[in-house]
Amino acid sequence: MSDEIKKLVLAYHRLDPTEVESLLAPDFVARGLKGFSWRRADHVNFTNAFKGHDEIQEIVVDGNNVAVRFQRTGTFGSYKLKNHEYAHFMKIENGKIIEMYELWDEFPKPSE
Repeated sequence: MSDEIKKLVLAYHRLDPTEVESLLAPDFVARGLKGFSWRRADHVNFTNAFKGHDEIQEIVVDGNNVAVRFQRTGTFGSYKLKNHEYAHFMKIENGKIIEMYELWDEFPKPSE
């Protein structure tokens, strides 16, 4: 496993709003289920609003492609996540995350 890519992925999953922008390429794009997509600025806004953490279960690196399986726990607005299962498929270029596809088990409903 490329140590540089692993460090990049681990840094990303710290979800630190002060560093996430530096980890994403300027033309970063992410996609999720049912056509949902977002860009770098959207992702920076998410990390500023999200209060919680990711627990990495597995990282697989193949060249510049990375698969990450993790659990996310925390709050985002009125949404509460507790050990929600996620997977990221990332493409790395020039030491930055340029593309990401995100899968999750079931998106939670807003808390009451």
